[in-house]
Amino acid sequence: TADSSVEVKKRRMKMKEQAINKINKMGKVSFIITRILMAIVGVAMILTMIAGIITAMFPKDALRVTLGGDVKVEVNMDSLNGAAITKMTDQKMSENIKKLDEEVTLKIEDEEFSMVETKVEDGIIYVNLQKEAPRTFSIRDITYCMISAVVLFLIAFVGLLFTSKLCEAVRDCETPFSVEVIKRMRYLAFYIIPSSIGISALVNLILYRVGQSGNMITVNLNSIFVGLIVLGLAYIFKYGAVLQQESDETL
Repeated sequence: TADSSVEVKKRRMKMKEQAINKINKMGKVSFIITRILMAIVGVAMILTMIAGIITAMFPKDALRVTLGGDVKVEVNMDSLNGAAITKMTDQKMSENIKKLDEEVTLKIEDEEFSMVETKVEDGIIYVNLQKEAPRTFSIRDITYCMISAVVLFLIAFVGLLFTSKLCEAVRDCETPFSVEVIKRMRYLAFYIIPSSIGISALVNLILYRVGQSGNMITVNLNSIFVGLIVLGLAYIFKYGAVLQQESDETL
C-alpha cells in the first residue's frame, strides 16, 4: 500500500512537471512574439514621429486637399416592366426629374448630396449627385494625424510591454498560480480598460482631421470586455493560489 501511494505521488509529480513545462514553453513563445511586435511597433512609431516632424516644418499653406464626392446613378427603365413610371416618355420623365433638382437633397451615411445633372436617354435615367459641402484639410491636419498616430503606437507599445511581462512571468513560473503571474495579469487588465477609451478618442480625432466623421467619441466595448475577462481570470487565479497553498499545507 505504501509503495502504491508512492507510485501515485510520482505519477502526479511527473504530470505536474509536464504541465508546467508546457505552460513555460507557451510563455516563452508568447514572450518572443510580443517582443517582435514591440520592435515593429517601435520602428513604426519612430518613422511616424519623423514624418510628423517633417510635416510640421512645412508652411501652413503648403498643402491643402479638398475631399469632394460625386455619385452617379443609372436606372434602366426596361428592367422595371409593369411599373407605372415605365409608361412615361423620356421627355416626361426628364421634366419630372428636373423639378426635383432644386428641391431634393439626399443624405447618404451622414453626407448630404444634391442633384447637379439629370437626363433620360433610351429609357435610362442618369443622375449625378455631388456632395453639398466638400471638406478640406491642410498640412497641419496631417501633422496632427501623425502626432495622434504616434500616441496610438505608444499605447500599443506599452500594451505589448505589459503583455510581454505577463508572458515572461508565465515562462519562468513554477506554477501558473504564482504571485507574479497574477500581478502581471492584473496590471494588463487595468491597462486595457482605460487605453481602449484613449484609442477610440484618437481614432475619432484622426477621422475628424482627414474630413471623415469622427466628431463624436465612441468606446470600443470589445476591448473593455477583454480587459474585464483578464481581470476576472486574475482573481480566479488568485483564488486558485489560495487553494493550492491550503493543499500544500495539508500535504
